[in-house]
Amino acid sequence: MARRPQPLQLRMLNGRSEGRDSGGRPLEHGLDYERKPPRMPSWLSNGAKHCWKRTIPALAKQHIIKTADADALAAYCIAVDIMEQSARILATEGLTVHANGSIKPHPCISTLNSAMKNVRAYAIEFGLTPASETNVTGITTSQPNDNPFTGIITNNTPNQ
Repeated sequence: MARRPQPLQLRMLNGRSEGRDSGGRPLEHGLDYERKPPRMPSWLSNGAKHCWKRTIPALAKQHIIKTADADALAAYCIAVDIMEQSARILATEGLTVHANGSIKPHPCISTLNSAMKNVRAYAIEFGLTPASETNVTGITTSQPNDNPFTGIITNNTPNQ
């Protein structure tokens, strides 16, 4: 399976220098979206709203979301809510149900599995999984460079 291309903003955050990706290649300029968090849709369920409130601030801090991401972020939050509800039901009712004189898997198992797949798919898109978060280093404030080899690379070697 081929690797999925990363969005431009994620490649910029993980790049070696301004306008370059982690491999040092120049980055093409994508669409110039304003990087600000979308407003939370009023129609989200309470559980999805809770997910939105804990997720969106972290993504906004990294400057990787835009207002146009509202629907995808809402879908992520809805999937998280469905996953949480299904898990709660299974925790209280058990993994099996009695139907027509036989024991069958609880219907929430397939709902939970489907929701987990959706959560994972959206989480990867926004850098929210352990593997995908390593691709997002974030924007940092300027800090002193403690690397003794920086001067050699930039041809600013001090006289010794």
